[in-house]
Amino acid sequence: MQARLTARRAAVEAIVTAQRQLHALVVTAPEAVRARFRGQSTRLILTTATRLRPTTSADVEVFTTLTMLRELAHRVGSSMLKRPHTRRPSGRSSVLPRFPGRLP
Repeated sequence: MQARLTARRAAVEAIVTAQRQLHALVVTAPEAVRARFRGQSTRLILTTATRLRPTTSADVEVFTTLTMLRELAHRVGSSMLKRPHTRRPSGRSSVLPRFPGRLP
């Protein structure tokens, strides 16, 4: 049981770290990129970044930033798909899966 809890904790920490990196990259991005993400929630930033299709016709800095955003979003998205979502009694979504015998 301890091994499962440790693995789950490590997975959650990795996702949170990648989300923080995604936000930091958006904040420090060129204005043209920041404008695309302005006012979006984390989930929308993740969706938008996953769908990016950088072209080489853009400025080198913009192209590089968009490419990194897309790769990071794919990393976060694939990690989030691997873990099941459960509902807490309060209706909030839990990022941690439930295990048999665990109280809500």
